[in-house]
Amino acid sequence: MAPPVHGSALDSRPPTARETSPTSAQRNTRPTNAAISHQQFDDPSDIGAGLAVPQRVDLGSPSRTPSQGHPRRTTPTVSNSTSELPCMMCPAPSKIICEGCNAVYYCSTNCRDQDALAHALLCGAWAAGQERPAKSFRRAIYFPDSAADGNVQFVWLKFWENKTQDDIDYETPILASYFAGFPEEQRRIHSITETSVLSRDLERTIKIVVCADQSSRVPKNDCIARLVDNRFARIWRGPVLAFGANDVDELSMKSEDLDISDYRHILDFLNTYQSTALAKDMRYFGRTVCGVKINCNGDLKKDMALEALKGHLLFENVRVPLSHRLFQSNKLLPIPERMEIPIASARYPRKPAFEEYFRAHRDAPYRTRCKDDYNQASRDLHEEWLLETDRRNAPSPAQSYDHAPPGPYYCGSMILARTDEKPLDALHVEALWRYNRYWLEPKMTRVSSIHDDRDTALVDQEITVDKFNLYYQHFLTVKSDKDRKTPSPYDVKKRHGSLKRKLVQEPPSLFRKRPKYEWEWSSDGDVSDGSEDEE
Repeated sequence: MAPPVHGSALDSRPPTARETSPTSAQRNTRPTNAAISHQQFDDPSDIGAGLAVPQRVDLGSPSRTPSQGHPRRTTPTVSNSTSELPCMMCPAPSKIICEGCNAVYYCSTNCRDQDALAHALLCGAWAAGQERPAKSFRRAIYFPDSAADGNVQFVWLKFWENKTQDDIDYETPILASYFAGFPEEQRRIHSITETSVLSRDLERTIKIVVCADQSSRVPKNDCIARLVDNRFARIWRGPVLAFGANDVDELSMKSEDLDISDYRHILDFLNTYQSTALAKDMRYFGRTVCGVKINCNGDLKKDMALEALKGHLLFENVRVPLSHRLFQSNKLLPIPERMEIPIASARYPRKPAFEEYFRAHRDAPYRTRCKDDYNQASRDLHEEWLLETDRRNAPSPAQSYDHAPPGPYYCGSMILARTDEKPLDALHVEALWRYNRYWLEPKMTRVSSIHDDRDTALVDQEITVDKFNLYYQHFLTVKSDKDRKTPSPYDVKKRHGSLKRKLVQEPPSLFRKRPKYEWEWSSDGDVSDGSEDEE
């Protein structure tokens, strides 16, 4: 049975945005730390009446006029907000407020629309009222793991007051009723003090309790799955509960209420923690690192003529968020690691069209189904000992499941980044790949054919910093003048990026006099081209 929902049942009425002056509820709304709220943002949308209304936004409440005896609906309008709070969805200053809860601010209707589906689930419950059952209860947010228990909901979580041996007060949440079948040793707590999506500090610590066992033995949390990007986000299993605290340390923690603005930060964490998305794949304004995508055959089979004009090659420079799954990996590429270049990797999800093809051809031979996943360069970089004979059967015609090809060749596209957060360039990865395949692999094949372990020293002496650095200098001689200016993997420096505005569209007509800007994190190693300068 689901835990009791805070206040009344969830209000199915979605939030509205209409023109008002600041109310007492607005003035008393918790201020959020906005380290970047002072930066200006030019939104192309005109704020006023007549704006497009999102699907889940109510068209107004019934009202009566003196001249009409029947109710009519008022058209929603928005006005400039007097609040200094930043937008809930991006770094821009807020301009409009959700009138359903009087607690969430947005910079534009575009940001409001992005949040509408998730926000509508709790907006009505927040506006319905807050009646605390007892002094020891705090408002929390609960994501039940079963669809029968409903959607995300506010709950009242009981805390028990304790003291340490040093007479320090702390509070402990009573979680048993929300995690039936998952005792304390089978639960894990994530503590977040900032939102990586917005590069913004939180006023309070948010503790998110999840099941430690995230294997297929635990049922998938369908409530969360409806609120995150399932292509890139990790699969969350079992119930999830979030509560507020004033400290990360459990032995000095005092509980705090969560409010509806914390709900968005919790969703952002669930959507980005150990995600496989790149910065371009999601709403993300936090720190990124320069990384490289190794494209598999399927990603190289797009419009080749058009992609050639765009410079779309086997190795592609990308921006990797620090929330990416590869930064949680303890396994590095073996040969680059021995040459003091710490590189981690993670698979990039298949394109939706290829995923549908893969599922529709389950009965086809393995090589036929996975032909677009073939990635020779990734195999060459991931193996510690390379043999030329391994490649003979990998791209061969279709075979049965009993004769499946070597897994490393059919891994799909891969994302690489340095764990020391220094910039990794596509030129670096290409040089490492060519060094592995064309210099080291022939030597390894000859050594293996002799079956003499003493000869491995002939290979080991080639896997050094000095040897690869010398190879890299020769490698640059066949590259362009622009490529030769790229620092080597041993000369790059870690830099502290910053959040800037980048020009993405010039004024298209005389009726639109302002250019369009977007917020973007300037990653480590990026060279500013002046496009993000203020207008």
